Amino acid sequence: MPGASPPSWPETQHRYEAIVLPIGAGLLARSYAALQDIVTRASAQLSFAALLIAFAALISLLLGAIGVYGVVSYVVGQRTREIGVRMALGANRGSVSRLVLARGLGTAALGAAVGVPTALGLARLLGSLLFNVTPNDPATFIAGPITVLAVAAAASWIPARRASRISPMHALGGEARRVWRDR
Repeated sequence: MPGASPPSWPETQHRYEAIVLPIGAGLLARSYAALQDIVTRASAQLSFAALLIAFAALISLLLGAIGVYGVVSYVVGQRTREIGVRMALGANRGSVSRLVLARGLGTAALGAAVGVPTALGLARLLGSLLFNVTPNDPATFIAGPITVLAVAAAASWIPARRASRISPMHALGGEARRVWRDR
């Protein structure tokens, strides 16, 4: 009948049992489920594994950002006098910021240069967990290093900004006091 709605699930199940029961009780299905439910249950384990991997990637990206921030901040702290001398000799804030950002991005670029070939070599191990993506997907291998470099730039920006605001008098003040005290 055109325009008639399909029978409900219990009605379909009842019709099925009425047809199959006379043929043989052993042919009856033990459980019924919609195809979408079966597919969902079958892919649930892979979806959970993908979710765990994404969570681990996010945590590692966050830890990497914290690490880059910590290292660059430490380097800025160690080079305070040098930055003060540069500022006293006429370096502008932009050049000092670029110097610090280059340090942070250089480290991240080295990590990306080592990480991409390593990831290409290990990508086949994770191939069974991928869906609609090849293990050597070019978009992934382009987006990954760009993301890491962007996070490194963001993590280096705060120490770079702080370094550009170092006062030469403050940075060299301790040095000047030592010179005057030793006379």
